[in-house]
Amino acid sequence: MRQNQPLYYLGIDGGGSKCRAIIQNTEGETLGEGLSGTANPAYGIQAAQQSIVEATYSALSNANLPSSTINQLIAGAGLAGVDIQRFLKAMQDWQHPFRAWFVTHDLPIACLGAHQQSDGAVIITGTGSSGYARVNNKEIWLGGYGFPHGDQASGAWLGLNALNAIFLANDNLGPKTHLTEAIAQQLKITTTNEALADWFVGKSSRVYASLAPIIIAEYQQDSVATAIINEAIDYLKQLGSELLATSPIALALIGGLSHFYYDHLKPTFEHRLIRPKNNPEQGAIVFALQEYKQTNKEKKQ
Repeated sequence: MRQNQPLYYLGIDGGGSKCRAIIQNTEGETLGEGLSGTANPAYGIQAAQQSIVEATYSALSNANLPSSTINQLIAGAGLAGVDIQRFLKAMQDWQHPFRAWFVTHDLPIACLGAHQQSDGAVIITGTGSSGYARVNNKEIWLGGYGFPHGDQASGAWLGLNALNAIFLANDNLGPKTHLTEAIAQQLKITTTNEALADWFVGKSSRVYASLAPIIIAEYQQDSVATAIINEAIDYLKQLGSELLATSPIALALIGGLSHFYYDHLKPTFEHRLIRPKNNPEQGAIVFALQEYKQTNKEKKQ
């Protein structure tokens, strides 16, 4: 890179369904935003890398910057899935197109954005779910073990539990539910267990999460949907209480389902439950700045 070329900062928030990117100049002004598909390397390392590049080019275009500016970007990324070390290493070792590349889990960057660099706790409820708190440089990690063996209260978890309830209802082993017809109609298939089982063979968590709006729409209208969501709310209350147990820090909800859950959790946590002050992409830029400064400091020593 030529010395007279300006630097820009890129913040990436990569989840199971979407990859969001923002570009800022050195004055902290947001110039452009971009969006692409999944950036969770557990769903494919090359696919995640491609999504990051696509979101970046989309943000460059939105900022009216030439695509060649990609090699002037100091990039910070928070990605779902990199709590598994082999995926973290694969993304760290990526032959990326940026000026500099720093990657961590999506939870720390979400916390940085939500609390503007101060200590705090976050719960992510989107395609997946997980909890994180940072207090006096000590971290607490809860959940986030992946679908289907974890991710309670997530969109994918809601979809899986709805599907299981439909199977039981069709076998006369569980209560009948409006979800049967609603989900079959969305998928354009029949309501039989055979059709449903066949349709979901090999499907990803994103597909299960696409059923979440149906379940939420039936909340307090349908007994099965209500039971599923009440179980999710109870889990989030336990998760939040555990994160907040050791410190009077605030808790922020982040992710595609956070707006729905917020009102249901507010009575439990009252003033300790807050709206995020900034988005995870902004937290990713804060992370990139911290890491870039530290890297330059070490080079000078």
